[in-house]
Amino acid sequence: MKESALSKSISKLPTMILNFEIQLIGDESRINWFGKFKYTRPNLGARSRIDVMRTRLDGDLDNLDYAVRDYNKAVSYLRYTLSEYPDWWRDSSFGFDLYDANVISEIYNKCMEFEEEWKKKVFGGDASEVEVSNDPTNKNEIVKAPGATA
Repeated sequence: MKESALSKSISKLPTMILNFEIQLIGDESRINWFGKFKYTRPNLGARSRIDVMRTRLDGDLDNLDYAVRDYNKAVSYLRYTLSEYPDWWRDSSFGFDLYDANVISEIYNKCMEFEEEWKKKVFGGDASEVEVSNDPTNKNEIVKAPGATA
């Protein structure tokens, strides 16, 4: 089967997948949570679904508590970026039925750390430094900032 131009371009990027484990005691339940997760960077379709879910959770409530907004953002993000997870994650409705916010924060923060590192590899640490190529022969190529490592 022939590889598509998109697949070829994407294959030049650093890996978009992170496998990680967590092990921590829940702040409220005192349960010892352990699990292996697989995170995949969201494409545009996943980002759209994340934002739709977050918007529905937030509603039109301007006075919604910031902690609730952060929780909504995290569970929406994790719902569409985690493809492998322990049974307890699925059984807790992907975090909705947990009592321990620190568990959700731990998982979300690992994903965000990976995002930061991924962007540093591609953009050299500062996305604003990336120059767009005006070369018409440079199709689907990655243009990096000076000092990028990937």
